[in-house]
Amino acid sequence: MDIEYYVEPVFKIEFLKLKVNEFKNKKKRIEKVLKNFPEVGNDYFYSNRDKGDFTNELAEILGDEFNFMSKSYNSKIDLQTAWSVTYGKGHYHVPHNHGAEGYAGILYLDINPEHPPTTYIQPWNDDRGKSVLFKPEVEEGDIVIAPKFITHYSEPNKITDLKRIVGFDFNLV
Repeated sequence: MDIEYYVEPVFKIEFLKLKVNEFKNKKKRIEKVLKNFPEVGNDYFYSNRDKGDFTNELAEILGDEFNFMSKSYNSKIDLQTAWSVTYGKGHYHVPHNHGAEGYAGILYLDINPEHPPTTYIQPWNDDRGKSVLFKPEVEEGDIVIAPKFITHYSEPNKITDLKRIVGFDFNLV
């Protein structure tokens, strides 16, 4: 007797990763915009979150990428907020999420292979009761998108080179 079976995940969380088209040019434009939104430091990182709004500028610079996201999700993108974060040596970001609805994006503006990527925590344990961590392989010019409710963090930066990201939140409309 042959036993028929299949294995498939019960649930899945969609994760989108894309490369910025013409990244070097767009990086210069983003850096120029960010000069108008200086970051303020604390013990953990530097950020301009809550220090101004450059969502319109980001949407214009990354128009191709936001159009691609819109097609991927088969919906219009409503960009809500954007900010930058810089991690010096020893800086990190504690586990957090961005809310219950919508999506959170990260553009890796300055990162080298020795910098830790963002770590995402699966919102349920595996079948052995263990937490599941996901660390996407990223390089400069990559954008990663995950649902806002996914808890994530950045491990300490162990080198003197600065790691800089641009974060943004959006809803589908």
